[in-house]
Amino acid sequence: MSNIKDLFSNLLSKRQKSDFNRSADAWCNKGCTLGSINRYDESISCFDKAIEIDPRNAKAWYSKGVSLDSLRRYEEAIHCYDKAIEIDPRNVKAWYNKGISLDSLGRYKQAIHCYDQAIEIDPRLVTAWNNKGVDLKSLGRYEEAILCYDKALSVDPRFAGAWANKGNSLDSLGRYEEAICCYDRALKINPRFADAWYNKGRSLGSLRRYDEGIRCFDKALAIDPRLAPAWNNKGNNLYSLGRYDEAVHCFDKALAIDPRLAPAWNNKGLSLRSLGRYEEAIGCYDKALEIRPRYADSWFNRAFAEKQIGRLREAAKSYQRFIELAAPQHAEQIAYAQQRLRELRKQIADN
Repeated sequence: MSNIKDLFSNLLSKRQKSDFNRSADAWCNKGCTLGSINRYDESISCFDKAIEIDPRNAKAWYSKGVSLDSLRRYEEAIHCYDKAIEIDPRNVKAWYNKGISLDSLGRYKQAIHCYDQAIEIDPRLVTAWNNKGVDLKSLGRYEEAILCYDKALSVDPRFAGAWANKGNSLDSLGRYEEAICCYDRALKINPRFADAWYNKGRSLGSLRRYDEGIRCFDKALAIDPRLAPAWNNKGNNLYSLGRYDEAVHCFDKALAIDPRLAPAWNNKGLSLRSLGRYEEAIGCYDKALEIRPRYADSWFNRAFAEKQIGRLREAAKSYQRFIELAAPQHAEQIAYAQQRLRELRKQIADN
């Protein structure tokens, strides 16, 4: 008799557990539906209900992480992905998404570890290879990044993003012609890839093919008129061609979109200086330095303009600040600033 009771009790327990699981899955599915229509806070409440019923529901932990990610609550998202991985160490989506959250926090080395884990589980996960490449580039490891993009492209030769990112790493290595070939491959796949047009324009500018670069920036801006860096770089190319008024117009366009784009303020200052409008140029350098107080180029350019209008003491201070901040690889520019600073100090002393 007791054996029958035990059997009945076990069957009931299994049925209750099954009901609980179905209930957890129902909450989880509701949360996913809410997440798909951007109602992330409500979706998180549903995932919490599912986890309360079944704390080992890996899908609920993972899905909660996705919603937290969408709300830019990255640390909390990472905690959820860790919970999902603890339950299912081969949860490739959890490893991959944890990498994305770590990227958003600028923790690139940890993100690379996550992409490696995802790739170990699924070696054909092209987005993990691509993202690993992006992180390696962010760490200045360009050759390794290129190998990752090549891995992604060996799986999916039509992955336009990987072609463009490979181009970015080649550009960083000064291999501009090869970079342009990669951007062309990306654009053949997706002619409306604004970033690829923009970056192709940058590489052409590095080769002093300014008119071709401008045409690329125009292509990018036809697709995305609010791409502030494209306006800025179009301005740079116009400046290099001596078309200073047109350059100023482009910098103004960039700054209307992103008033905190310090390079655009600095570059506008250079164009104004070339037009002999030194006071306005200094105003632009000041804006750049307000945003980035350690922006060495703006200190250098400000010093030059101040010297031109006889503000010798201010120019000396600006050159001194440039010398303090400039990176060692700018040795020639540092030597120039040191020479100008010695001359200024002598002029100030003589006066």
